[in-house]
Amino acid sequence: MKAGKGRWYLRVFDFLAGMGSARILLALGTAIVALTMAIYIIEKANGKDFHNFGQAIYWMVVTLTTTGYGDITPKTAPGRALTVVMIILSMIFVSSLTATIASRLVEGRLMEGKGMTEIKSKGHIIICGWNQGGKSLLETLYRESSHIPEIVLVNELAEEEINELLYAHREQELKFVRGDGTQESVLERAGVKTAHQMIILANGRIEEGFARADEKALLTALSARSVNPSLRIASELVNPDNLRHLERAGIDPIVPYGAGHDFLLANSVVAPGIALASQELFKSLPRARMRQAKLPGHLEGAEFGKVREHFRQSESALAFGLAWEQEGGFGLEDVLSEDLTAIDQFIKKQFAGIEQDFFGKEKIFEVKINPPDNFPVKKGSLVLLIV
Repeated sequence: MKAGKGRWYLRVFDFLAGMGSARILLALGTAIVALTMAIYIIEKANGKDFHNFGQAIYWMVVTLTTTGYGDITPKTAPGRALTVVMIILSMIFVSSLTATIASRLVEGRLMEGKGMTEIKSKGHIIICGWNQGGKSLLETLYRESSHIPEIVLVNELAEEEINELLYAHREQELKFVRGDGTQESVLERAGVKTAHQMIILANGRIEEGFARADEKALLTALSARSVNPSLRIASELVNPDNLRHLERAGIDPIVPYGAGHDFLLANSVVAPGIALASQELFKSLPRARMRQAKLPGHLEGAEFGKVREHFRQSESALAFGLAWEQEGGFGLEDVLSEDLTAIDQFIKKQFAGIEQDFFGKEKIFEVKINPPDNFPVKKGSLVLLIV
């Protein structure tokens, strides 16, 4: 007998599992409404509390939520018997509904963390690819502007690295889509149709090289353009020989990978003029458009404003900084105090004759970028020019 009952329960559980949560909720809800109608008909026929169907619905909701005010209750034996059945079904219904909602929320959060959800944002920024400058780029973007649009990352980083990034920028609600940015389906999940701008990072690691990074950037740009022709695209460039290929794909600006590339890419969003000017300067470098010049004798000791004006008028050049040589390093006199105490005398005696083996002075270059007009120019300074 017990074994038979066990098999019966197993068959019921198997049947419910095969139905699926949506069908179970629909079946339970239909049964509860049907029981409510039956109880209403029975109670009204006997002249009890259920005077209209609105009262029956009210009683059903109060019973379903286990509130149980007791202002309306079935009085007949058949009505109470059906109420017991409805209460049991209500408990199953509420439990199933709660479990379904919770599982959907947890599943959605897990899928979002794994980058498998579809982004529904508009006017956002997509960052495709990843390298060691990615973290700095994100920090610069969020630091340079308090009104930065939502950012969506598209890459194939390990789950641990992505979770670290998402946690670090949880206040900015950073989003992530896992996949290869050269695939249109991946870009569509990232919401490329409604995105405002895309930044393509040179995908790879320095120690492993950036194999085919420019080629991937080109394919990513073409895939994005096929879905959203008006999308603004900025990209890093590893090999200068590939500059023209990226230009033909409508990428602007194109920033060479290296020092400061994260700052320039961030400015392609918050200050496009700076990024475009940097790009023009980069393209001009092969033609030696940046150089240094000796300071004319009559300008030694003059203020930088006069030096700037001199080169602007004489060579139509922009003076943007100064460089000069000065003594650097660490000497014995840097260790000793000014009043030469007994300890100082002892130290000086110990290093007498062998000071050069432990200390050394050398000439080092100092650079001052964009000094103020009243900055005094030292003798022998070199002037940094853009011509």
